Amino acid sequence: MQFTGRRPIHTIGSLAPSYMQQCNNYQYYGSTSVSCTLTGVGAGHTLVIGVFGAVTSVTASSGTPTSTVSANGLSAYILPSTAAGSITITANSASYVGLQISVAEYANAAASPLDGTGSYACTSYCPTVSSSTFATTASSDTLWAFCSSAGGAVITPGTAPVTWTGRPSPTGSGEALFVEDGLTNLAGTYYGQCTGANQIIALALKHP
Repeated sequence: MQFTGRRPIHTIGSLAPSYMQQCNNYQYYGSTSVSCTLTGVGAGHTLVIGVFGAVTSVTASSGTPTSTVSANGLSAYILPSTAAGSITITANSASYVGLQISVAEYANAAASPLDGTGSYACTSYCPTVSSSTFATTASSDTLWAFCSSAGGAVITPGTAPVTWTGRPSPTGSGEALFVEDGLTNLAGTYYGQCTGANQIIALALKHP
């Protein structure tokens, strides 16, 4: 936040939860789980977990992830109010299937950070895919989106309704995946968007 005299001037996303770090992993068809570990996680932060594959549960070495949104093999979970230190996230399946996982850490998130979710699956060729819309309540949210397409596809950030930043993404074979986030500056109606994907899930995180 900037101050000029007595009037605060809010820059875009100045209060929004901020991206800290990320881990990704994938497991071919020889196991029923896949894990990744973040070290140096900050106390009170939020982890956003994206999984591709037929998962039955997502567990953590500290805390309990909560399911938020899913569509066509994509699932998202959040783990708010983290303990400080190393945290391992594990996605579990009932069968030997290919699994891919992405876990991103965000600072400055509310104790109950979820501020909206959306999803969409395109059944034909879609040069751009957008999730269903959702209404946010906070002035500065961080939007997170997780997109997929057939293996070999090139997925890039969407062009609306915010400026999206591509983040490191899982690189397992069989499905192309893409992780991105972006900042809002007003409460309102938003959606996730990726270019070159067929499926998308998205969520919003609010600040304290």
